[in-house]
Amino acid sequence: IGRNITEQRQAVDALRASEEQYRAIFDATSDGLNLRDAEFHVVDANPAYARMTGYTLEEIIGRDFVTTLSLRDSKVARDLHARALAGEAVRIESKAMRKDGTLFDCEVHGVPMSYGGKPHVLYIGRDITARKRAEEARLEAERKYHAIFDNAVEGIFQSTPDGRLLSVNPALARMCGYASPEQIQSEVTDLGRQLYVDPQQRHRYQQEMERKGAVSN
Repeated sequence: IGRNITEQRQAVDALRASEEQYRAIFDATSDGLNLRDAEFHVVDANPAYARMTGYTLEEIIGRDFVTTLSLRDSKVARDLHARALAGEAVRIESKAMRKDGTLFDCEVHGVPMSYGGKPHVLYIGRDITARKRAEEARLEAERKYHAIFDNAVEGIFQSTPDGRLLSVNPALARMCGYASPEQIQSEVTDLGRQLYVDPQQRHRYQQEMERKGAVSN
């Protein structure tokens, strides 16, 4: 009895090629990936996840493995995982702990997927420590700027070329006879016409700014 199994072999070869492509992408990506079953056990993880956490793959795979501090609360972890298993893409941002005890900022996305015909969740972790530090530095710089801007004895303002005030500090509001920066910004819609004795003076000032880049005195 002979049987043509060409289509069957082609399907097997296509499946093998697909699995090899999956493995190549899974292992090569720089984000930390870990695939978990319905019971939250890690069934697969990539080298980037091992590097990010400081553990070996042997220490991770097969375990109910958690480094994200907010997920150490089993109820939080169960609720998040249940939502993902139900088809929801989930996200959490938290501190995480490496094997050596050092902390880092981590962003985790959970994506529902089928694996072996059963529901699983692929978690994608990213170390965002550098991004968080940059954001904190930016906020600190903004706080310092506003402290100088709000407390300066000199009048400071920003305006559009057509004369609309974008920002005004309290000193300038007082200098021009307004009760607050908010009042002067709401009432002055044409800086040259309303605050200059000669509106053409502002026009000349703008020309000088464009030519030299700065004007003083």
